[in-house]
Amino acid sequence: MKWKDEVYEGKYQPIISKELFDKVQDVLKTRSKPRKVRGRHNFPFCGLFRCSCGAAITAQFAKGNGGLYRYYRCTRKFGTCQEKYIQEKELVNQICQKLKEIALPENWSKQMLEYLEKAEKQQIQVGENFAQKINQKLTEIQNKLDKLLEGYLDGLIDEEDYKRKKGDLIQQKITLKDEKEMAEKKKFQSWIEPAGNFVKTASSIQKLIAGKSLEEIKQIVEKVGTNHTISNKKVAWNWQPPY
Repeated sequence: MKWKDEVYEGKYQPIISKELFDKVQDVLKTRSKPRKVRGRHNFPFCGLFRCSCGAAITAQFAKGNGGLYRYYRCTRKFGTCQEKYIQEKELVNQICQKLKEIALPENWSKQMLEYLEKAEKQQIQVGENFAQKINQKLTEIQNKLDKLLEGYLDGLIDEEDYKRKKGDLIQQKITLKDEKEMAEKKKFQSWIEPAGNFVKTASSIQKLIAGKSLEEIKQIVEKVGTNHTISNKKVAWNWQPPY
């Protein structure tokens, strides 16, 4: 800040970053519009897939072969649709087969996670060394500012030189603090965490399939894919990066 032709360092500190604030607002908007939950029946894949005609997929019970089965079909919101019903058992089978395309063997994931753990420790060490150097430079600049003030108060430095040198030192201090803040942001934007999430997700697929929890299978399909569709009784979706 500049006041009466003299530069002063701002002492205020933002409580959170603008980036974090924006992310929180997005999450709050999403949660303020919860999905409608059916009270009577549990159709886990409703709301996930769309028909080839663009309409949503709904579900219903139907009798056949001496039993009661769950089927998924087009809502026909946009008019007549030629797509046929698909039984939930067949739908789940297709989903599981497609998920196996990205499943990682357990021994692979173990080695990958060990590598990522080492990489994370190295990254933390590099960050700590950088922060230590920045803090050392900030201390040196603060000492110079203290000595500059003493020289001015003792009459060894005239006012113009004092203001000019003080302004230069404060600018250096602000630049160093910006570098430190950028380094902190980069730490949170590291590739290591998303890579770890990828490995854990891909290695958990086999257990999810074996566990046969339809809700968990739906959640992982939402996570790894987008544009989920059913056409001609076949499921399809686009893989999300990095899958």
